[in-house]
Amino acid sequence: AFGTALQLYESLGWWRTPNLRDVHHAEEANELHHLLIMEALGGNAKAFDRFFAHNAAVLYYWATVALYMVSPTWAYNFSH
Repeated sequence: AFGTALQLYESLGWWRTPNLRDVHHAEEANELHHLLIMEALGGNAKAFDRFFAHNAAVLYYWATVALYMVSPTWAYNFSH
């Protein structure tokens, strides 16, 4: 969601700070590794778990995008 909002802001010319994109990329890579570890431990074995995780992720994504449009700081801190 942060990447989506950041791309929008950069496209509109409101923000042009490449260091934010670098920081976000590093955090995104870290989250990916955590997800891979959880899957390796069997976190995706049940269909209900996969269904719930997918739908929760979509809801979280759009909630964060909406929150980012209100306040980038709130949206960024929401994930911590």
